[in-house]
Amino acid sequence: MTVLEYPVANGPERLIDEIREHAYQIQYIDSKGKDRGNNVRKKSQSLVALVHDKDRIAKVRQKAAAN
Repeated sequence: MTVLEYPVANGPERLIDEIREHAYQIQYIDSKGKDRGNNVRKKSQSLVALVHDKDRIAKVRQKAAAN
């Protein structure tokens, strides 16, 4: 999840669209439908929420550009 956070902040807009389209695939659920990994779940939820909030993406990208 950390690997995906960087390009969301710094990468092309198309990447954000791709993440939105495939958000269900980055949620960490095993083949039996059981949620695994509290940290992974929190990170994936945070990332999914980020890519669905255009205002927040803009703020994250502005902050990343300033650094």
